[in-house]
Amino acid sequence: MAAQTVTLPGLVPPPAAPAIPEYPQFTCVPAPVGSGARNAWQGTIQPFADDITAMQILRRIEAGEPFENDAGSLFCQQPPAMTPHPADKFLIGMHTTFKVLVLELPQFEHPCAYLLEPELSPHFLSFHPHTRRDCSITIANHRLPAMCVYSGAIFQFAPGTDRIVQFLDQVATYLARHAIWLRTRVLFRCNAVGKDKIEDRPKPGEMIVDTETRKKTFDKKHGDLYWNGYWPGNTAPSGSEAHLATIKPNRPCWCWSGKPYKDCHRNSDEQMSRRLQ
Repeated sequence: MAAQTVTLPGLVPPPAAPAIPEYPQFTCVPAPVGSGARNAWQGTIQPFADDITAMQILRRIEAGEPFENDAGSLFCQQPPAMTPHPADKFLIGMHTTFKVLVLELPQFEHPCAYLLEPELSPHFLSFHPHTRRDCSITIANHRLPAMCVYSGAIFQFAPGTDRIVQFLDQVATYLARHAIWLRTRVLFRCNAVGKDKIEDRPKPGEMIVDTETRKKTFDKKHGDLYWNGYWPGNTAPSGSEAHLATIKPNRPCWCWSGKPYKDCHRNSDEQMSRRLQ
């Protein structure tokens, strides 16, 4: 699938009336010029009220256990056992609020979400393991990949519940993981043999300034510096070989198109897998 890129002249201030009762902080905005989006929403999500909540949700995610979600604010009615976790000491100042843009684009059955503030782009983050570059948009000359919120082949929207509400629930969990990843980042130098060397490990709570060379892609080469953190919980299979091994031909494709895998990316995944052998 060719990369989908649109240029946005700027963000339109949202109207006053909320459009999604479960997420009243999100409002409908005009579709960005040139995007062809059927619908667009803009709003904020704050996954964690404080550091203790972040530690509790981390444990729920790691254990694959449920937690509560109130308009994107995550919490545990019954706090989990707080056994020691190596990420805990880094989870300081976890009450970040994220500004999000959600688009329903004609080429995808499922929505796409973009992190506007703090910006998720190679201009500010030299590497991020869970983005969709093929769904990128451009805002103020900054190329923003879509957040890889879920796998179209794994997550199925439940009937009877507003699809955009289910999607925003997934976005809130993604942003919780993203916030943990930001706080636990370590600076690596890429090694040709695959054993990357740690160049810098910030102190707990220290502000991380990502000043490495900006690139047009996220590909890493020998000698490159990049920040990478701890991404909690299981993630969807990634890469052509993993897709072929885990997605049945008649299941939805991983790319959010809504098409059966056999009619979408299966052929290109097979070609890529042969090139990698």
